[in-house]
Amino acid sequence: MAKAKLLALLTRDHRALAEQQIAAGRKDKAAQLYLRAGDFERAARLAAEIGDERLAVEAALRATLGDVPEGYAAAGAPGGRGGPARHP
Repeated sequence: MAKAKLLALLTRDHRALAEQQIAAGRKDKAAQLYLRAGDFERAARLAAEIGDERLAVEAALRATLGDVPEGYAAAGAPGGRGGPARHP
C-alpha cells in the first residue's frame, strides 16, 4: 500500500482518498468520498458525470441548503424507484 494512501486512510482524509480513486478511474467511489469530505459541489459534478442522479441531487442540495430536506432523501426519479406519483 502506498504511503500516501495509508496516511489518508489513517487520518480519514476523504478528499485525499477521493483524489486517489479518481486517479484509479473509480469515479463512483470518488463521488462518495467527496461527499464525506464535505466537497459537495465536486461530489455533485462527479455524480452527474457518471449518471448517479440520487447522489448528484443529494450533493447539490447539501451544497445549496447545507442539508437534504426531510422528504427528499427517499425520493427518486419521477415515475420510477420511489419517486412521487404522477397525476394525469
